[in-house]
Amino acid sequence: MEACEIPVTTYKQETRTRTKTVCKKVPRCETRERTFTVCVPEQRTRKETYNVKVKVPYTEEQTYTVRVPVCTQVEQCYKVPVKYTEQVAKQYTVCVPKKEMRTETYQVKVPYQETKSYTVMVPYTEQVEQKYKVCVPVLRKRTETYTVQVPYTEQVQKQYTVMVPERRMRTENYKVSVPYKEAKSQTYTVRVPYVETQAYTVRVPYTEQQQVQYTVCVPYSECVEQKYTVRVPVRETKTGTRLVAKCVPVTKTRTVTQDMGSWQEQTSVSAPADAEGDDGNAGEGCSGCDSGCSGCQSDCNPCAKPCKVWVPNLVTKEVPCTTYETKMVEQPYTYTCASFACEERTRMVPVRKFRNETRTRTIKVCKFRAEERTRCVTKYRCEQRCREVMVTKCRLEDRTREVPYCVMVPVQRTRTICVRKCRAEERTREVCFTENTVEERTRMVCVRKVRPVEKTCQVTKCRLETRTREVPVCKLVRETRTRMVPVCKTRLETRTRMVNKVSFKCEQRTRCIQKCRIECQPREREVCYTVMVPQKRTEKYNVTLYDTVTEEVPETYTVCVPHTEMRTVQRRVCRPVYTSTGCGCSGDGCGDPSDVTADADSHDDADSHAPPAPVASEDEATDEI
Repeated sequence: MEACEIPVTTYKQETRTRTKTVCKKVPRCETRERTFTVCVPEQRTRKETYNVKVKVPYTEEQTYTVRVPVCTQVEQCYKVPVKYTEQVAKQYTVCVPKKEMRTETYQVKVPYQETKSYTVMVPYTEQVEQKYKVCVPVLRKRTETYTVQVPYTEQVQKQYTVMVPERRMRTENYKVSVPYKEAKSQTYTVRVPYVETQAYTVRVPYTEQQQVQYTVCVPYSECVEQKYTVRVPVRETKTGTRLVAKCVPVTKTRTVTQDMGSWQEQTSVSAPADAEGDDGNAGEGCSGCDSGCSGCQSDCNPCAKPCKVWVPNLVTKEVPCTTYETKMVEQPYTYTCASFACEERTRMVPVRKFRNETRTRTIKVCKFRAEERTRCVTKYRCEQRCREVMVTKCRLEDRTREVPYCVMVPVQRTRTICVRKCRAEERTREVCFTENTVEERTRMVCVRKVRPVEKTCQVTKCRLETRTREVPVCKLVRETRTRMVPVCKTRLETRTRMVNKVSFKCEQRTRCIQKCRIECQPREREVCYTVMVPQKRTEKYNVTLYDTVTEEVPETYTVCVPHTEMRTVQRRVCRPVYTSTGCGCSGDGCGDPSDVTADADSHDDADSHAPPAPVASEDEATDEI
């Protein structure tokens, strides 16, 4: 492993300020003038002649027929149903209750006390010092320039048109309806009454006694055996299974690569110390030989020396390892549950029943018989008669009259008006504004905490106890009793009464009738009418205009700035291993200098004789990456 530095780029956020241009609309008020025409109403009068239809009353005598009623007393017989009451004996059945005592078993929940401990979290308060920041306002002043619209007035000549009314006369023709009267013969119909005798049939009621049979539902009670089901509580012990998580050891194998190499002594050939220069050339000959290596003796080998070399031997094998896995195992357990068992019991229950009985009773039946009777009926017959009637008619006549009318003539006039204008003036003023200064202060804050406290309390529980008691049971016993029942009956009685009978007789009478005829009469009147006279007027109104003003406003924004720094990283480096090859000389002769592999850095390294790092397995190399 070797440490190296690599450049790493990180980003840091910086807050910067820039100026942006903002457009605002500043309102200003401007006064303008407009001219408009108004129609002013003007009241005027004129005389006109008109015809009026007048009612003229007159009296006329008329003969008419009147039916005069004549009232007489007549005796009349009629029948009245009279009610009377009789006492009748009637038997009825009564269910009389009878009490008996019965012993029954019941269960009672008896309470008892148990002591139970529990933990309560009791709150308490502590004083803690806290730092906080406060924005303190500071009052300052600045001078600003503003524009004011100063109003002033100017005199302006303006022409306007006035509509002057002019009265004129014109002649027009019109038609008048003149009424006149004529005598006309008219036929009309009169209804004349007369009396007629008419026969009719009347249905007279009468009552008969009749025997009728009817059915009555008589109630009675019977005791019937009834089965019912009672749920009795039973405690049962049951067995069930539940899933329990357990850690089970599991033996597995994994592949591991190990270096089983060893240290071995070998002879290495290296250049002399003076051969190390700037050029680093290791191919020069040995300094102790004047000629080539072929003429050297065995004792002339100053560059060969023995050294220990690590010879690697990579062995791959499978190694057993133990891991733990979580498995869900079914575990049996017992539990107690409360259930209810159904028991069937028997009891006597009174049941109310009914039986049909046929009985006979006497009822009164109303019947009718037909009787022939006569009566006087007044009828009417129509008669045609003739009379003279005055009829009013109208005829058209042409006439002429002078009618005044008004004409509007336009006239040009001139007047002087005041026009209000404004000029802009710049002024300055002192404006107060507030800036906030951040100050750091300290205060004591109450912090609420809790601590556990052990307490005990009494818990009330219940246990079941079986007890017995005497219960009263009510039974019904049937008894037959007799009672007197009032029965309402009716009988017919014949009575007489005097009845008023009205008849009519005709009489001729005379009366005076007020009538009216219509006559036309000419009259004069003054009529008011309205003429709309146009007039021109002026008015001033305010208009709000907006001027666009540009303003520079500071703005704060955040920028991510790249920052490069050097970081130290561990990495794996592969270095070459030097090996020497024999040169073919007898004994320990020197090898060929051209076959020697040398690294200038490898001889100076103090760890050149250290064994190389063992080769990692595939799993270890993957973890390191």
